[in-house]
Amino acid sequence: MSSLLQQNFFCCGTIQQRRKFFLKSYLMDDKQMKTGDSDFACSEEISVVKWRDRGEKSVISTMHDPNVTSSVLRTNKQGARERVQCPVAIKNYNKKRVELIVLISLWLLIAYLGNPGAGG
Repeated sequence: MSSLLQQNFFCCGTIQQRRKFFLKSYLMDDKQMKTGDSDFACSEEISVVKWRDRGEKSVISTMHDPNVTSSVLRTNKQGARERVQCPVAIKNYNKKRVELIVLISLWLLIAYLGNPGAGG
């Protein structure tokens, strides 16, 4: 990621906690975290943000401030919707992931049906 950052290419994506060089010792242990808890570690301009919802999600980012949080709606075990604090890096990653899935689905649909505007 640092080589991409040097080229002014900002990125954000998930990272597996089982990876060889993952910063486990710098982040809160999974067993200590409750729903809505988050933790982060930074190295220069690269940050790793960890958040607990139903499970843990870790995101590595060069484009988000790890201190900034936002509220999101989540369904609890009883089925009621409640607001939970979520790091902006995770919220934006989830939003962009959904947009990418829709874009890929449309592209596949056009590829399957053919492009009617192509004139062929």
